[in-house]
Amino acid sequence: MRKILYLIGAIVFFSGCESGNSLPNENLKSASNRIIELQKNKKYEVNKGDKIKKESNDTEIRVESDFNNKKTYIMLMKGNAKLIKSSQY
Repeated sequence: MRKILYLIGAIVFFSGCESGNSLPNENLKSASNRIIELQKNKKYEVNKGDKIKKESNDTEIRVESDFNNKKTYIMLMKGNAKLIKSSQY
């Protein structure tokens, strides 16, 4: 059951994520104070509108959902990525 919840959480989360170099340079410059370089095996809380930018092809990210507290977390397992926080939160 837990694996199913992780899978559902991952699908929902990654449907709002972008990968590769899809963000225009002007958006990266204006959002530079909200860009977090992800560290391996460290949890990061994510919110609606946050995006992940893959920095390598082998990037793997684990998604955890805490349904009781209505929070979602990600953890970089492999590769390199950046978390771009939404200005909504």
